[in-house]
Amino acid sequence: MTSRTLRLAGTDPDLPPRLELGLLEHPLDRRKMAEAVALGRELAATAPLRALGLREIAPGPDLRTPAELATYLN
Repeated sequence: MTSRTLRLAGTDPDLPPRLELGLLEHPLDRRKMAEAVALGRELAATAPLRALGLREIAPGPDLRTPAELATYLN
């Protein structure tokens, strides 16, 4: 189970709290996110979406291998 915490960011009441959801802590979460990135890239490569002239912002087109993607997600 992932940890979730909500903490004060400091003594200033105007500071937003620090919310840590534990996203991508579990290896399965990271694997599923890598699969989602691959699917997004596959969809973006289709003619209708290519015609829109979209470009990948994150994680970025330079990250190609599963190892590079895993490093980015950690």
